[in-house]
Amino acid sequence: PESLIEKSVNLNEKFYVTAGRREEFIRLVNERGQISEFESEIYRRDGAKIWITENAVAVRDEKNNLIGFQGTSIEITDRKNAEAALQKAREQLEEKVAERTADLEQVNKSLRDEITERQRISEDLLRSEEKFRTLVDVVSDCVWEVDEKGIYTYISPKIVDVVGYEPEEMIGKKPYDFMGNDERQRIRNYLFPIVAERRH
Repeated sequence: PESLIEKSVNLNEKFYVTAGRREEFIRLVNERGQISEFESEIYRRDGAKIWITENAVAVRDEKNNLIGFQGTSIEITDRKNAEAALQKAREQLEEKVAERTADLEQVNKSLRDEITERQRISEDLLRSEEKFRTLVDVVSDCVWEVDEKGIYTYISPKIVDVVGYEPEEMIGKKPYDFMGNDERQRIRNYLFPIVAERRH
């Protein structure tokens, strides 16, 4: 093996791109007796780089000393280029997936924060409303709320003492619904001039 290695020094320097690759080839053939799919990058005569895969068996003398090899070399440059392109595409895809995952995690965090904040606001509003209802229920005055269409949305229980109606009977209706015809006409006669004046 030593003599083969010595003879391969010049070949190693001019043939293999990676230093020590020829020695590695000889060592493996000597240890195993054969080798298959030993891939290496080499220089062509014109200096261009190509990839080959080598398959070889050891040739020995009568004392079992390694004196040579028998085998084949097959160019696999296209395959190696395809593998490199595939690996690059895979790395780019993994990078994009990682970026997208990070973006989605940030969006999810923002959504969770927004949901938490809305829940907090909703709970605060609910507590405030409960305090308001409790206060309204115990005061002696009648308290009511109407929407933009003049429909009752809330009436305190004290309404029973004032008009004799339960709050549930009045909610969802307008004040006019509980007035007689004469009272409705009187209110209209009072309010319409005020509204007409404000429009001008």
